[in-house]
Amino acid sequence: MVRALSVGTVIVGVFLVGWSRPWTQTDACTLLTPVEASALQGSALVLNHTESNSAFSTCIYAPSKDPGSAWAKHVEIHYWVFADVTAAQAKFQRVVHPGPMAGTTVTAVQQLGDEGDIKRTPSYTTNSVEFRRGTSIVTIGVNPIVSDSALLTAARKALSRL
Repeated sequence: MVRALSVGTVIVGVFLVGWSRPWTQTDACTLLTPVEASALQGSALVLNHTESNSAFSTCIYAPSKDPGSAWAKHVEIHYWVFADVTAAQAKFQRVVHPGPMAGTTVTAVQQLGDEGDIKRTPSYTTNSVEFRRGTSIVTIGVNPIVSDSALLTAARKALSRL
């Protein structure tokens, strides 16, 4: 009886602690509220589009729910969760350095998760903050370009919600 109880306790403990992360539904919209996205972008935004699965989520805040409104002013959040840190580190490098984009600069940001940066792409009038904490990666992109301090404020809010 005692042995059965201890085995059951271990199984329940593994289920609740060890296996809970892969089954967690990612939801990028929980990382910044519409009010916070509006403050970041500088105008009133509403939830325009969202999609999620167990490993990836996108949330777009734009001036209206009309799909076409996301082409101008918007805040776009992407949230990935990987099974291990090595996979997350590899994906972070692909997110940070996706290939040649005219005029893009990437500046590392210290003390923003395990890895962080700010990316500026003036030719597309966008900038973003990207960070990795453990097995999670978050990017917050803004159009038009906002200040680095505004991006960092938003990133720290999102990071606190992981």
